[in-house]
Amino acid sequence: MDATSTLSSLRRVAAAAGLLLTVIACSEPGLPPAAVVHALAGADPVVGDEARFEGRVVQRLPAGGYTYFEIETVPEQHHWVATLTTEIPTGARVRVEAFSAHAPFESRRLARRFDRVLFGTIRPIEG
Repeated sequence: MDATSTLSSLRRVAAAAGLLLTVIACSEPGLPPAAVVHALAGADPVVGDEARFEGRVVQRLPAGGYTYFEIETVPEQHHWVATLTTEIPTGARVRVEAFSAHAPFESRRLARRFDRVLFGTIRPIEG
């Protein structure tokens, strides 16, 4: 494994740990942390083209300390991504680095069920 691959793997682990801790911290009052951890335990690792992609923010749904972004990669191809980032506006071009997926996924805070949600980081593409 080269240094770039190792650094990328470490970033994914750090992002996953950060998201997990934030979800626990932002959980609904009275919900035990173990229940939140268990809800994410069924997530699958993301590989291939779905692990890293670029697209445009079509919709954003704030939900406590995190935000769900609907990202359009090509016409009629959309991905939902949950992340800690909140400042990216609708219409922005972004780069997504996903580390896990959950299908189906139900957000209690949004009272909404998603067919599939990716968990990862979203960064704006400058220019």
